[in-house]
Amino acid sequence: MRNVELPNQITAIPHYAFCGCSSLATIQIPDSVRSIGNYAFCRCRALTTIGLPPTVETIGHNVFLNCNTLETIHIPDSVRLIGDHAFRGCMAL
Repeated sequence: MRNVELPNQITAIPHYAFCGCSSLATIQIPDSVRSIGNYAFCRCRALTTIGLPPTVETIGHNVFLNCNTLETIHIPDSVRLIGDHAFRGCMAL
């Protein structure tokens, strides 16, 4: 899967939701999402850019672990907590 558009009804992206989806290039996160679980996008090696909606309040541990090609991320002012090692191994950031 290269592109994902999440439905507007979800309020959280669960732990490990897309972990290891190495071909995931784009994901559209709806404004209904308030939290992103631990390791949600770990090892998504094709992901280069991600924009978080202004409703996200928490980013879990190791969320973007080893996303080697992640170059750009927009973190909104609404974020109150970023877990440990959230961007570990993101060498292109």
